Amino acid sequence: MTVLKSAENDHQDRKKALAELVESGDPGAIPVIMAVAAGHGENHRLRKAATAALGEFRDPAAVAALIALRGVDDSKDVPIIAVKALGDLRDPSAVEPLILMALSRAGCTPGNGFASGTDIIVDAFKLLRLEAIRALGKIDDPKTIGPLTFLAITDLVDGIPHAASAALRTTGWNAPPDLEDDGVWRRRSVAGWSGS
Repeated sequence: MTVLKSAENDHQDRKKALAELVESGDPGAIPVIMAVAAGHGENHRLRKAATAALGEFRDPAAVAALIALRGVDDSKDVPIIAVKALGDLRDPSAVEPLILMALSRAGCTPGNGFASGTDIIVDAFKLLRLEAIRALGKIDDPKTIGPLTFLAITDLVDGIPHAASAALRTTGWNAPPDLEDDGVWRRRSVAGWSGS
């Protein structure tokens, strides 16, 4: 662990130490790996590798670390890798943070109702939201059905409704045909028009 902790060590040595820690499966390594993954000023490739490594641990501490990493804002890759790992771990404790991420910038967060139309259309976090939606589809939890249905029906950001419909299908819930069309029904319904 000492080699991985010290930023003064060679990048390749630290990457090798990371691989050895993952192979050991020792949950005591999770805080050290988390520090590298979240480390500002760390080598970007090492941060990505450390984030992916956390997904190899089937441990609540790794899930908590990945949940914390989903909000790292100085790297677009680290949060996406963290969210993907959360889906792969399929831990129900990740559902609520993933729902909030999937709904972010969607114009609605629980308890807030709708935001302005500009907030719905302009989505700087589309890739992260898409990965959160995919992750929700992998976790067998009934709490995912409502938010995924909401996104499938109302979200106007390209790709989000389709991803939410696909995630619903992977949960075993069959999305109605209206959710699988070209989006015209969704947009008309959101705008208050009747579908034809």
